[in-house]
Amino acid sequence: MQMFSGILLAAVLFTLVAIGAQWWRTTEDLNASRRTVEGYLTLIEGIYAFRTDNVSRWPTSFTPLTAHLPNLHIDGVDPMKAGANGEGGRYEMAITATGLTLTTVVAEEAHAQAVIREFGANGSYATAADGYEIEVAVPVPGGISLMQQTLLTDGTNKMHRPLWLQDTVSAGNACTGNGFGVDGSGNLMRCDGDVWQTH
Repeated sequence: MQMFSGILLAAVLFTLVAIGAQWWRTTEDLNASRRTVEGYLTLIEGIYAFRTDNVSRWPTSFTPLTAHLPNLHIDGVDPMKAGANGEGGRYEMAITATGLTLTTVVAEEAHAQAVIREFGANGSYATAADGYEIEVAVPVPGGISLMQQTLLTDGTNKMHRPLWLQDTVSAGNACTGNGFGVDGSGNLMRCDGDVWQTH
């Protein structure tokens, strides 16, 4: 009977240790995921601040973000890498045709899944040579059009930047509606009576 009690006690202690170890590991994984998400959010915040100061342009590397993120540690060799995720890996910036993405690599798939859950359709992950690469597309902030950000910068109708018209028109040519254009010499033209006229 005493031997059975000893075995039972050992089994209970082993179970408690196993549960405690699993709880600790889960807590560590959650904390690492949280730190990685916070790293992404901090970088995105700095990118948005840069865009505000630079007429909606994306930064070309992490270097210009130091004005907005003074504690950002940028890789000394590659300015497209900076910071550290929850496991210590670097974030990497990539410029795409439509915007900007941030990637980083983590060791555990569960960690990658937890991170991309925070970013919805803007996040994805794939298997990489050294773990799982997480990619987050940085969305254009606030759904504000480029025209609104550049022409109406102070909330009025005053233009603070030149308006460049790409297409040229010729006086006397047909047009529809009301509008303005420029001729080949840069003279302002207006559509009046369905023909282009010098303004």
